[in-house]
Amino acid sequence: MNSEVRVPENPADTAQTKTHAQTDGNAIGEREEFGNQIREKVVVSGWALLGTLAVGLFFIYCSYVPLYHTDLWGHVGYGKWMLEHGELPIEDPFVSLAGGVEVIDNAWLSQLAFGWVVQNVGVAGLSDLYAVSCLALFLALMAAFSWRAKNWGVGFFCAVGAWGMIAFRLAIMRPELLGGLCFALLLAQVALSDRRRANTDESKSGTPLWAWFTIPLTFTLWTNLHGSYIVGFALVGSAVLGSAVEALVRTKSILGTWRDQRFRADLIILQLSLLAACLNPYGIDLLLQTVLFPSHPNLKSVMEWFPLEFMSLEGIPMAISWVVAAFAIRHSRVKFSVRDVFLLLLLSLAVCMRVRMIAWYSPIYFFVMAPHFADSLRQLGEVNFIERLTSSLAFLSRPSFHVALVTGLICYLAFAFSPVSRHVMGGNPPPEEKLYSYQTPIKLSKYFQEHPPGGLIYAPQWWGDWLIWQSDEELEVFVSTNTIHLVPESVWQHYLTMSRGRVGFDRLLNRYRINTIVVSKDLQPGLEKMMKEKLGWKSVYEDEISVVFERETVPKSGSQTDSAVSVH
Repeated sequence: MNSEVRVPENPADTAQTKTHAQTDGNAIGEREEFGNQIREKVVVSGWALLGTLAVGLFFIYCSYVPLYHTDLWGHVGYGKWMLEHGELPIEDPFVSLAGGVEVIDNAWLSQLAFGWVVQNVGVAGLSDLYAVSCLALFLALMAAFSWRAKNWGVGFFCAVGAWGMIAFRLAIMRPELLGGLCFALLLAQVALSDRRRANTDESKSGTPLWAWFTIPLTFTLWTNLHGSYIVGFALVGSAVLGSAVEALVRTKSILGTWRDQRFRADLIILQLSLLAACLNPYGIDLLLQTVLFPSHPNLKSVMEWFPLEFMSLEGIPMAISWVVAAFAIRHSRVKFSVRDVFLLLLLSLAVCMRVRMIAWYSPIYFFVMAPHFADSLRQLGEVNFIERLTSSLAFLSRPSFHVALVTGLICYLAFAFSPVSRHVMGGNPPPEEKLYSYQTPIKLSKYFQEHPPGGLIYAPQWWGDWLIWQSDEELEVFVSTNTIHLVPESVWQHYLTMSRGRVGFDRLLNRYRINTIVVSKDLQPGLEKMMKEKLGWKSVYEDEISVVFERETVPKSGSQTDSAVSVH
């Protein structure tokens, strides 16, 4: 017999239960729909995954690049001095032979940043700043080239090519790197503006509203970071000339050229950029100094200011770039703009005159050639072999949510494996000795801290900034890299005479009352040999890269007085 008692259901409870069930069902459905939308929108292709992996490895590599011993430490010293004194230096505060020469510091903002980083984070912070700057520079170049080529793959390989052409310059942390970043940002803005113009009628300017503000702001920042901003004016100036020529050809009238909206827009942006560049502590004097700087007589003996030689570190990639450009132009169906022709010719001429200009030729070259490379590759894709290869790799082009998750993981791992992550994730900074390059005279500076020399010393100019920095600005070096353009021409010629052991070497040592000489064993073997054989001098210190010589008997002060140097 069934004894179960059935309780009648309450209609109100039943309705409420159904309502809750329906609400839960709707919530679950909405969550599933939201999840599906995320899976549909957050997708990444296999090619993007490979590109992210390459960029991540590049970032890790940059994080471990040592800090080189060149002018970096002079810039750090300037930044420290400005932070301590709350003003810009009016003359060099470290090298006495440069005293009285007015300093127009076109990298003051970079130096201030370097000094602040070292003061608040430590030397390791400079290494982190270098890695982040390199990553930002590469991504900005890739974006600029991709927007020009309308293909992210082409943009990526153009960025790799641009970096490879000037990797030897970008390996050094200095204001030039931040100037390069500003240049890459300017190229990206121009590339975006070009895309907007391509979809606008020729009778209209087609200049995006944001460009009227961001381009001048870029020049303001760039002018205070590094003197290379002058190359930015070559870019916007070429745009003005290009617009003028194209308008003249189209209208066949000077008045029609003047009325052309694109020409006027480019001209106004150039004017705004010039005004923006004057927003610096020196005003228009900074622009004049930047234009006149390459004509300084002391730079004639500095290698990076030499004319181009084809069998050189700069000449070989230049020659290769011209050959590749000839091939691409021969097969490309993309029309060359007048602006691009001006840019390529102008920067090529600049490199021929001064090899250091390859640092700015490289981005311009790939900026101009990116659309032609992309078109040439599209034509290669029509070849049977290339077409079959592309078909076999088609799976890499399919976007996927799971690939996006792996891409995100790669980004995290790249950050986690770099020393930059210790600021967020904790951990000890790397030993300071590992942050410096092999040629940094660490042991030498420690020797001078324990045995401070008296008076002016001769040391290679590429070590001068480091020695000053490590001695808390107490060591008096003859010349440093940062003061080559500040010391009088006669002083620089005397430095070269002593560096090469030429006739007059002893007379100059007495004239400048130099009783201590530092020699680089790798770069000055002839001077090292001469000093070891010279009477009246002895070796008092030696390590793997340097030798220190001192006089055995210091000349009497009376014999030096008559020959004391007057440099001004």
